[in-house]
Amino acid sequence: MSTIEREIKKGLNVNAVDENTDETLLMYAAHHGILSLAKVMHKNLANLEAVNTKGENAFLIACKHQKYELVDYLHLLGSKLESQDTNGKN
Repeated sequence: MSTIEREIKKGLNVNAVDENTDETLLMYAAHHGILSLAKVMHKNLANLEAVNTKGENAFLIACKHQKYELVDYLHLLGSKLESQDTNGKN
């Protein structure tokens, strides 16, 4: 069991937003291309459509940072290809 999984068992909110990065853990995984973390977040019911203050969800973040393995994974989980940020960009 990973450290993050232990923290989730202790009550860590998987949808909490970090004040410094404006990202949930799923967004962080998407930003940095950490598939294993994305899988743990999905397993623990992370919100795929949560958005940061720019209106970006994890799928858009993965696209923006060219993390194509995460793009594919998030799409398979149901992220919408037509997702857009607050400026209408996708």
